[in-house]
Amino acid sequence: WSCCSPKPLEGYLFSDTRILLQTRTRTPRRPPLLAWNPTPPQPTHPTHTLTMAASEALIKGLAQSLGSNGDKLVQMFKGVALFKIDGKEYLLDLKNGSGKVYFDGESGGPKADVTLTMSDDVFVKLASGKLQPQMAFIQGKLKISGNIALSMKLTPVLKAAQPGAKL
Repeated sequence: WSCCSPKPLEGYLFSDTRILLQTRTRTPRRPPLLAWNPTPPQPTHPTHTLTMAASEALIKGLAQSLGSNGDKLVQMFKGVALFKIDGKEYLLDLKNGSGKVYFDGESGGPKADVTLTMSDDVFVKLASGKLQPQMAFIQGKLKISGNIALSMKLTPVLKAAQPGAKL
């Protein structure tokens, strides 16, 4: 049992706080725990309403450009796209006649061939040309369901939404 017998301590054991302070072996102080706040802080400036107004204005600009360039856009796109932008829905009919935009809440529109779900700022960047639709899809900022090949033809349609756009 010599392997399991207690061995006597050799040397000196210091418990002086001066030595602990000099060697900096004291445990660091932890900051006090803060109470969890379940409500996130509210922004001081309303950015959401500004971008929503911008995307709404771009959709209205697209509806106005359909009056002059609707036949060209129908020839290029040949489909119906549903844009879901932060809970609002805009149906773009570029299959029938010279094209029409159905705003959120309007009924009587055809069934969508492709559905594009995105946020306001992504739509504004897509319409302004600062973001390519393919990159937005790869980055997960744009969700597409339905006819994905048809969504590839949206770039000239989104260019028509810009103010003063010419096809």
